[in-house]
Amino acid sequence: LLSDPKPKEGDELSDKRYRFRTLNSIEEWVWVELVVRVIPEDDLSLRFLLYIKPIDETKKLADEAEHDYLTGLYNRRAGVKYVDQYCRADAALAKQAEDAPDIEDFFIMFDIDDFSEVVERQGRQASDKALKLVAAGGQSGLRQSDPLCRWGGDEFVLLMTGGLDAAREVSRRVLEAMKEPLRHEDQLIDIGISIGIAYCTASQLAHVDELPKQADIAMYT
Repeated sequence: LLSDPKPKEGDELSDKRYRFRTLNSIEEWVWVELVVRVIPEDDLSLRFLLYIKPIDETKKLADEAEHDYLTGLYNRRAGVKYVDQYCRADAALAKQAEDAPDIEDFFIMFDIDDFSEVVERQGRQASDKALKLVAAGGQSGLRQSDPLCRWGGDEFVLLMTGGLDAAREVSRRVLEAMKEPLRHEDQLIDIGISIGIAYCTASQLAHVDELPKQADIAMYT
């Protein structure tokens, strides 16, 4: 949610504008702007007028370039960019404070067990529901600064700092969110996931490209 509450000069009751992404009537992710207008009444009370309007096409195209259409998460293109930015920012912080302990970045990868069988047996609609369910579970309890991405297919990745215990806690919450079976039509489908955790320190930035590979290996060892 992006807000733009700055009042116009000389007008204390200016419009307040909030920009956010939402699902439209056909379940497409779109950018909209909510405008809140405050209207003074003669009896000193206030009346509020709210209306929503779509964001311009340029913003829409920029958003679509970085987000996965189905889940609304960052896509792999955006994920690669944020991994690089995240690690470089930590490297800069570590360089400024030479006596501070090396910062650890954790790369968490999880995917759906036997996803191809879900597609084959239950169909594309059920598998899409499963992907949305995992995406929602992955987002539960995350900090806004921890980017969650759909890496491709049924693979999701999360980059975060905070130590191994914090990374394990996030992984536990993802597993907890997947305990309930997926309801599709008149069926209940159990969805299992595998999770792998890899990490690097700021001083190991040159090897950050190895993180996805190491997390993938960790999922099955």
